[in-house]
Order: sequence, then C-alpha cells, then structure tokens
Amino acid sequence: MKLLLPVISFLLLAWRPLVSCLLCSESRFGAYDKGRHENVWKMSRSDERSSAQKRNSECPALYQRYSVEHTFCKVSTCDIINEGVNEDDKKTILKIHNSLRSRLASGKERRYRELPSSANMMQLEWDDELARVAQAHASLCEFKHDNDSSRAVENFSVGQNLLQSTSSEKNWNLIESWYKEEVCFYLPKYIKPFNYQDIYGHFVQFTWATTWKIGCGFATYRQRGRVQSLYTCNYGPQGNLKNSVHYIEGKPCSQCPDNTECSTEYEGLCKSKTPDGPQTKRPSSQDYILLCDFRSDDPEECKNVKVTGSRNFSTRHIYTGDYKTVVLQGGESITIDLGKGQNKDGICPFLYARFGPSKAKDAFGSKLDAIFKYKGSEAIRRSPARIDSQFSILGVHIEVPMELEALFTFKANEGAAPQYLDVKAWGITKGACKATI
Repeated sequence: MKLLLPVISFLLLAWRPLVSCLLCSESRFGAYDKGRHENVWKMSRSDERSSAQKRNSECPALYQRYSVEHTFCKVSTCDIINEGVNEDDKKTILKIHNSLRSRLASGKERRYRELPSSANMMQLEWDDELARVAQAHASLCEFKHDNDSSRAVENFSVGQNLLQSTSSEKNWNLIESWYKEEVCFYLPKYIKPFNYQDIYGHFVQFTWATTWKIGCGFATYRQRGRVQSLYTCNYGPQGNLKNSVHYIEGKPCSQCPDNTECSTEYEGLCKSKTPDGPQTKRPSSQDYILLCDFRSDDPEECKNVKVTGSRNFSTRHIYTGDYKTVVLQGGESITIDLGKGQNKDGICPFLYARFGPSKAKDAFGSKLDAIFKYKGSEAIRRSPARIDSQFSILGVHIEVPMELEALFTFKANEGAAPQYLDVKAWGITKGACKATI
C-alpha cells in the first residue's frame, strides 16, 4: 500500500492537464473523441532546452552564421532503432494538420466553446529543409526543444512542437493531441492581441494563421534501458508570437494573402498559388520618398541608388522575395547612397536589414552608420541600433528644413572576423521611421 500511493500520485500529476481538459468537455459543446492514445505520451514545453552535442564538420555556412550549435550540425550519439519520415507519413502529417486547421478556420470548432472563424488561415505545405532540421533534432534523442537560433533556416523564423511516446511503433495520429488536448483551454479573447500561455502553446502553433510550411522528423531509440519515440515538427513562419495576432477573425478566406486562393481541398484555408507562397502587399508609396524592396516592379528611382566600396552585393531568393547580401573582411567597407530627400515632418532613411559576424562563434565586429550630407559635405552621422539577428528597420529620423543626401556605410572593424550585411529593402520614409515595412 505504501508503494501504491506514490504511484497513484504520480499518475494523477502526469495526467492533470488531460483531466483538466476533459472537465472542459462538460460544456454544451461536448468532448472530443479520445483518439488513439493507448501508449503513455508527453508533450514538451517551450522552456526546456537541449544540451550541446558534437558539431558536424559539414555544417552549412548559413547554419554556422545562425548558431554556434545549430541542430542540423550536431551528431547523434544515441542508440537509434528506427528513424525517418516517408511519403505516407508526410501525407498523414499534412492531412491531420490541415483538417484541424480547416475545422477552426471554417468556424466549426464548437466542442468546448465556439471559436471565431478565420479570414486568413493558410493551408500547410511540406518543406524539405524544415524536415531535415526536424529529423536532426529527433535523431538527437532528447525530448527538449532546441532554441530559435539552433533550428533557424534562411526562409523564415521557425516554431516547433514535440511529442514523446513509449511505443516503438510509429503513429503520427498521436500529434492530433497538440490540437485536441489543448483547444479546451483557449478563449476567443486570446486571439488578438495574442496572449501566450504554455498550456495551449502546441494548439496555437498548430493553427497559427500565417504559418504555411511544416517539416517533421521521427526517431525510436533506447535510452536508459527503455524504448522511446520522439516526434518533432518544425513550422515556418513561427507562431506563438506575443502581442501579435493568432488569426484574423472573419469570413473564411475573405482575407487570403496575396498569391493565395481559397483551397478546394480544405474548407476555409488559403492555398498558395506558386511555390513562393503568401506574399505581403507593398506599402503605400505616399509614405515614402523612396522604397526599394528588390521586386521586379520596383520604382524607376531605385535604379539611382549607388552602392560603392570594397565588395558588391549578391542577391539571394527566399519565399518572401529577394534580399541583398555581402560579407566583408576586417577593414573593408561598403556605402549605400539612397539619394536626396526633404519633407516637412523630416525624413528617415532606413535599411530593412540584419548584420553581424559571418559565423556565430566569432565576435561582433562591425558598425552601420547613417550619414546625412548637405551640399556635398557631411552634416550629421548617426548609428542606428542593431536589434537582433532578424530583419528589422535600421533607420534614423532627422527633422531639418533643407534637402539632405542620405547614405549608409557598413564597415568591418580592423582585424575583425568576416562580418555580413543582409538587406531586404532600403529607402527614405516621409516623417518618422516605421516599425516595419
């Protein structure tokens, strides 16, 4: 009897979230079906982090830029029995996600309380790069989230859901629990602005409206004498962003992003028209003296922007369009001359950019300056603050009554390791700097 009591206490604690969710089912909307949960499973929480592993010498250069310990570049040392995701698995993963996203988007989620329909929820597509990184994570055999930079890819920020099972048999139907076991905790008031709570984090990433890519990995392994299975799914762009919007409430498909259309396969979801997926609308030209975001229909004035210095930009393409990139050696510099501007509320020359060491292991050793010239001579110099390694507006607002020429200089410090500058857009805003474009 003394042994039985601790066991009962442990089981009650382990199943408390599920019991709480079942209590939600006493509402008039009824409960979900129990699903296929014969085996004990656990869902990892976002505050858990994996330990370091040995780096793979073939780590891609961009992954070395994003993180000192990128998940893809770690070598598994655990006892793996089986691993990998096949074509049938992919179909199952997409069907589970899109069917439940469709339920929410079309306004049919009424089991615990009625949740509003979504005007902009995307249909998920498979992404091979996300899948490769997710598989690398699963093959490390650690039931802990890696951090954002460790799973970073070029196209977008990456979210993650994990699930662990004590069965060696692969069963992707278990991932329905990310939605079904947490939706009962979610309230309409959390949608906008999004109010993050750990207890429904898997559900929210599962249904984040602007997420449109997914890639997953699987591994079964022996650990401390027991067989475990780990399911890892990575999502892009990332969801669960505090003070953002989970989804836009409204008639299904009524606000599908550019380059998407209402899906004929999944009710209420927006489906990509091309491989590049959803695109953002270009801001109104009335707010800018100059705006160049490197699209084919950039204004004619963008051709007048002059780039000079030690090296030239090269162009890379990602889902959201092109961006310009350059890597400078110590002592090298590059100058971007945006031209002249004047406005009664001042001007804000800006780069929508990110910069730093070309390898995360190296020290930060570069500087970005905004320079204002009057009649050919330097009048003002300011250094916009670097926010983080994500694309952000780097600009300086100046209010003066005369026309100024606006330039940016980027310089790698003498003796510094190689430093990079990526630019997604540049221009001059009328008035104060904007938070984004």
